[in-house]
Amino acid sequence: MNLPTNQENTEREKRERELVDALVTMNARLAAAEYQFLKLVRELEDVIVLGFDSYPRYLAWRCGMSLKTAYERVRVARALATLPAIAKEFEAGRIGYSKVRIVTRVATPETDAKYASLCLHGPVHFLEDVVRVHGTILHAETQSRERQRYVSMHTDDAGMVVVRARLAPDEAAILKKALGAARTAGADDDCLALTEVATAAVEKLATGDEAVLHVETSDHVCTVDGHACARATAERLICQNPHRRKASAKQTRMLKRIQGGACAFPGCTHRRFLHAHHVTHWSKGGKTRLSNLVLVCSKHHRALHEGGYTLTREGEELVFRSPCGTELELAPASPAVAWEERAFADIPTLPTAELDPGEYITNRDNRERSLEWLLQQ
Repeated sequence: MNLPTNQENTEREKRERELVDALVTMNARLAAAEYQFLKLVRELEDVIVLGFDSYPRYLAWRCGMSLKTAYERVRVARALATLPAIAKEFEAGRIGYSKVRIVTRVATPETDAKYASLCLHGPVHFLEDVVRVHGTILHAETQSRERQRYVSMHTDDAGMVVVRARLAPDEAAILKKALGAARTAGADDDCLALTEVATAAVEKLATGDEAVLHVETSDHVCTVDGHACARATAERLICQNPHRRKASAKQTRMLKRIQGGACAFPGCTHRRFLHAHHVTHWSKGGKTRLSNLVLVCSKHHRALHEGGYTLTREGEELVFRSPCGTELELAPASPAVAWEERAFADIPTLPTAELDPGEYITNRDNRERSLEWLLQQ
């Protein structure tokens, strides 16, 4: 067996150092690039006009990421706007997204600088422990709230119904569970989630005339249970009316099989609260047959009737268009980028922290002392 010579060991060690330096530098560049990405995410949220789409869902569709990842990116981007110290270290590549994602759950403008220092000197598992305990403390401090229960409804000058409520924590928890279930099942909009919860209650608890929405249309006025509404709203409700032109259970099963059980709208993955939508509305001569039906979730059903979105069938393909007429692709591709365009300005391989944690952080695993320091006023 031939042992490596001293020269070979020296060359290997040199190559190892070069690779480690390159790896750490590239990791810092990735962190800096992630900050720039989140900065764009936040800036776009302020100017984009989405209609009926939630911003995280749009981001997931447009950038090809999971919905959970998109929601987390938007949350972190919003938090960084109020945390300049953490944002500064993140922008410089000194701390990575994994740490930023953790501390932005509980960091506030008051604890911003301290959490930035913790990120510089603490490993990820340590930060997770600190944030978990800190979050528990913050939650306990918010439990002592005045309990004055009420629910009120009134119609404002624009004809919209205003609902206000003040609930006890246990009642609010049940409502949140119900709204959360509705959102998971397909309602990204809180108003739609509340509507779905109410619809489920009506279907389960109401009987006779209480369970029917009375929709009337004429050339001039459309009403729902006596309240004036837009014609598009009336047409959507009629589209869902089992006594008019609703798809049969067999047709619905066939549509689920054809579409894989999910909403047909580009980027939507909802599998519950699906409505059979007429591609050509029945009031315009459209038939209730498979070739003229498509399953969409409640949010996108509303978007097609009242949000300005359109759906047409071109040959065998369904084509969705936004209110401005732009065709919505099922999965838009990102443009190819040359390596030179992906390069960033040089970032120090091992940057030296500007903050001296000696007085208040003596050990990376000293969770208790770090928490005590964080909570100091």
